[in-house]
Amino acid sequence: MRIIRQTFAILKQNPLLSTISILGTAFAITMIMVVEHGTLSGWLAGGLAADSADGSGGNMVSGTAGYED
Repeated sequence: MRIIRQTFAILKQNPLLSTISILGTAFAITMIMVVEHGTLSGWLAGGLAADSADGSGGNMVSGTAGYED
């Protein structure tokens, strides 16, 4: 509980610096997610759904292993 109180005290003391820090962290996490997945549009347009298209119920391994001709 003490940490939460300290956090709000810091936010009140330096609102501009706190806002910049929070937005910078959120932006960095977003950029890492975009780079790791390839493109943002592919991620939003169903890139995750394509990974489990084999009907295995959530198998997140990409590739063609398990497919038969």
